[in-house]
Amino acid sequence: MGRFLPYAPEQAYLVPPSVKEELGQDHLCFFIHEAVEHLDLSGFEQLYGDEGGALYHPSLMLKVWLYAYALGITSARRLEQRIREDLGLRYLAGGAKPDNWALSAFRRRHARGSMTCLRRCWRWPEA
Repeated sequence: MGRFLPYAPEQAYLVPPSVKEELGQDHLCFFIHEAVEHLDLSGFEQLYGDEGGALYHPSLMLKVWLYAYALGITSARRLEQRIREDLGLRYLAGGAKPDNWALSAFRRRHARGSMTCLRRCWRWPEA
């Protein structure tokens, strides 16, 4: 059967080790990653105390929510699902898989700050 291209869905890697190679360096997820990396997130971090369990980093949560909003995703449950399925979201989450409770809690706690960051990110290339 030399006519067909190789097909092996059970292989170890379904995508190349480099996400940029797979998605292309101009993909929206890389823009959002770079934009958020240039933001001062100390205001987000200050809203957390020392008590309680470990949390996802505000940078991770902000990146996945900004990307989700750009794609028209507003549901935390839908975002949780898409983080497992979408390579751009998996990249922004750094391989972490926050559940809808964590995603919702972050959005509730940082609604105003997230919208401010969204406006700053969309203006970032001009600055």
